Amino acid sequence: MPKGVLVARPQPKPGWALQIERAPLAEPVKLHGREQHEAVERVRWAGGPLPDDQFDKFSLLLRLPATPGKLAFRVLQECESGQIDWAEPVGTGNERPRRPMPGLRVLPADVGAHKH
Repeated sequence: MPKGVLVARPQPKPGWALQIERAPLAEPVKLHGREQHEAVERVRWAGGPLPDDQFDKFSLLLRLPATPGKLAFRVLQECESGQIDWAEPVGTGNERPRRPMPGLRVLPADVGAHKH
């Protein structure tokens, strides 16, 4: 998981084993009134099969950092014939990387948009 993502909840999938690896935080943080001492570091789905001519969704529910900025998610895709490491950064002079790292951009909160 990118730095700053403290909560990652993967969606289980029938026929796939789900593995969640956690790592200790340098300093505990308070979330929902409780101290959190670790964060999800890696999520792995293993199983299948998923034929080459089909696709599936592997979903994560994330708590995004409050600080605006880019988040990049390294993805290692493995199959019977080998693996592909989707780890090439986007926007560092390499306009169209061959294996781009998936990512998203966290925007600043619009304070006026949340009036109740």
